[in-house]
Order: sequence, then C-alpha cells, then structure tokens
Amino acid sequence: MRSKNQQVYVFFADYISRFLSENEATLYIANELSNFGVGMMPLIDHCILRTLDVNKRAGNYLPIGFSHDQALVTL
Repeated sequence: MRSKNQQVYVFFADYISRFLSENEATLYIANELSNFGVGMMPLIDHCILRTLDVNKRAGNYLPIGFSHDQALVTL
C-alpha cells in the first residue's frame, strides 16, 4: 500500500502529465525546467478541480493525503 504522501505525488504527477499532453507551450516550459533539473512539481502551488459539489468532491481526495485547511477554506 502506498503512503499518503506517495498517493498525493502520484495524483499530481498524473495531473501534470494530463495537463502537458493538452498544452504544447506548457510542455515546452516543462521540458526546459527538466533540462535545468527543476521540473514542474515545485511550481505547483494549487490545483483546481471542477465540481458542482465541493464537499462531495473533497471526499475523493481526503483519503489519499489531502487535508482541509479551515483557515484558508481549502482542501
């Protein structure tokens, strides 16, 4: 079984991969960042998930290591 940190990493790796597959300009930037030894992961400071029911959608992500921040009202 994967740890929660690994699950979150896998989530973002897949998220970034899908994003790059749909955006040539971002793929170029990602490749250049990789050439510099940085990559995309350090640039991810937030992620938007489309939904009609925020609480229901959040329930999908809490088990894999995300947490709800009451002060920021974010997941």
